[in-house]
Amino acid sequence: MRIHKLLFFVLVIFLIIFSVLIFIQEFYDKDLLGAILILSSCLFIIPFVIKDDKNIKSYMFRPFIVFLMGYFVVFFQRYYDLYLGFISKNDDVFYGENLIIYSLLLSCIGFTTFLIGYYSTSHKPLYSKKNYSIYYKTDYLKKIMLFTTLLVVIFVSKDILSGNFNYDQEDLEKNAGGMSNYSSILFVVVYFALLSLSVYNCKLLKQNRLKDFINHFGTNSLLCLGIYVISLSLGGSRSNVIIISVSLLFAMLYVCNKRFGLFAVIIGVASFAYVMSFIGITRKFQGMSMAQKAKVVETINLEKKSIMPTTLELAGSLQTFNASLDYVPKYHDYLYGSFHVRNVVSAIPFSSRFSSIFFDSRKRYHSSDFFVTYIIQGENYLYGNGTSINADLYLNYGSVGIFIGMLILGVVFRKTEFSVLASGKPSLNSIVLFMFLMGYALPYSRNGFLAPINYIMFVYIFLYFYKKKFARIAVDNNNEQK
Repeated sequence: MRIHKLLFFVLVIFLIIFSVLIFIQEFYDKDLLGAILILSSCLFIIPFVIKDDKNIKSYMFRPFIVFLMGYFVVFFQRYYDLYLGFISKNDDVFYGENLIIYSLLLSCIGFTTFLIGYYSTSHKPLYSKKNYSIYYKTDYLKKIMLFTTLLVVIFVSKDILSGNFNYDQEDLEKNAGGMSNYSSILFVVVYFALLSLSVYNCKLLKQNRLKDFINHFGTNSLLCLGIYVISLSLGGSRSNVIIISVSLLFAMLYVCNKRFGLFAVIIGVASFAYVMSFIGITRKFQGMSMAQKAKVVETINLEKKSIMPTTLELAGSLQTFNASLDYVPKYHDYLYGSFHVRNVVSAIPFSSRFSSIFFDSRKRYHSSDFFVTYIIQGENYLYGNGTSINADLYLNYGSVGIFIGMLILGVVFRKTEFSVLASGKPSLNSIVLFMFLMGYALPYSRNGFLAPINYIMFVYIFLYFYKKKFARIAVDNNNEQK
């Protein structure tokens, strides 16, 4: 179904308004701030009131909706706090009052182009359908997952349990290319491969019970997943915990045809955001029980007022964007895509040993995460500040990068959702991409633009060889074995 012409017209008008307002970027005015926030609120309402494909609309718990909520928290929550008087314009998150309006407008432009990309995209699936599909056995994949879990226990959990995993500068650099990192990557790749095949098999065979999904995925695999999640949580890692948890939850609901309403999704997203905040805050406090850490988090939330205290730590990622705006191009030229090229190249095993030939070997130029950390803390940083999707796009390509990058992302989200949610028998490739978008949807706003690309490439490569090697059965459109 085509997007209504009126909606497209409204979105373009919003985009023009925000673009024109850019010219008064250096002036801070509370009334102007309020007007922009009102317009932004109207933008956020559009996806929930617009008439859309019923198959997609019925899934409120989907990548598009979850991403919108995460984007709102990261790039808008602190501006609402500012307008309501919870914080001042001199707060460290803004990097000076001259950047407040400019930063907010760029976030509005990114959000608007994301909606334009999403709603202006055709409903043509990403992958063409064949006359028959292939059922793939998952027995061997379950065994591989057991092996990768063993590697995680040996190389990741060992450092955590021994107290040698502290998120300081030394560990950040040491673990970047160590065995703990490679074993964690391998586990995630195998997990998404097994998850995608399990969902694919259930849809192919029209199995819609939780029992069916567990049969394909495996009870031992669930146990392995628990070990991995606990290990990362104890070590203070957040992103992979949320990515795996959300993707697994959706896979179960999708197979069982269970759908949540908007209120349930909001509560769920807020809960996951709180978990991210909890882990992020408490990883700085060593030697405390979980009850003590929970009390610390509660105290911090009470001291720092906000419209949504539970997502306050997540909203702090706005600092990464404002720091980037303050530093580039005033003190440093744009990176012109070098972070993204390096990101893609890093998918080649052990490529880091040779990357210094083509790229600046200094740590700050490895990714936008390190570059933003350098901007905020300098050379001798104590922990990673991370990045955000707008910061990453801006550092690489300037404001035009936010415009084009978010437009492309909207197209990808739409096509992927339509290929899976509006199809009775989605392709395996579509399911793989969808599961990654679902898992990354909430933390995506505080990651780089190409954050999931390496994992996606690894899973596609892994599945290519797995499908070639292990048992498979052709099934026609009537689900009869050939």
